[in-house]
Amino acid sequence: MTTAPSATATDPLANLPAATADAVRAELRAGERVAYAGVPMTMYDAGDLRARMVCFLMPLGLVLMIGCTIGLIASLIFDWETHSQFLGMSGGFLFVEVMMANDWFTMRNARRKAARSACVVTDQRAILLATWPSRSVLSIEARDITEVFCWIVSPKCGHLRFQGGVQSTEANSLMYVPNPRACEAAMAALRDSSRSADGPQTAA
Repeated sequence: MTTAPSATATDPLANLPAATADAVRAELRAGERVAYAGVPMTMYDAGDLRARMVCFLMPLGLVLMIGCTIGLIASLIFDWETHSQFLGMSGGFLFVEVMMANDWFTMRNARRKAARSACVVTDQRAILLATWPSRSVLSIEARDITEVFCWIVSPKCGHLRFQGGVQSTEANSLMYVPNPRACEAAMAALRDSSRSADGPQTAA
């Protein structure tokens, strides 16, 4: 008789939004138990310099572009000789605004995807599940975890590397996981259990 997929007694899936938790439960194998679950963050929420620049430069560039546009219109109306300078500056700030707007939409979509995703560690594997813009599941079996290394990105999150590499990437790490030390402990326990199961048997 098989048992239904379940979480631990404290139910780490309670850390997830209801819809995401249901998607994780649907993904669990029979008898698979959850040791850790969390909603990943993005680089924009982890104090990344690029995110700070987007948040600062976009409104600043918009104000400067509007100011230059007003100056251009005024110079044309009053026949000032500075209209070419205003035109050049307005065009330059417009270019900056287009670049910042692209980064802003990228940031918005990254946050939206992260809010509908889950990093999960069970007693059998690690799972990275996303439900937006389409459903995707990355499953890392215990035997594929060759190392467990926690890189603290900010007080809120970190990268959990499960395979070797010069740096943490989406190919070898769970990125921007919340409560990274708890995830590290769950990953280490998963790795150690796999090694114990695969280790040589010694005679009594």
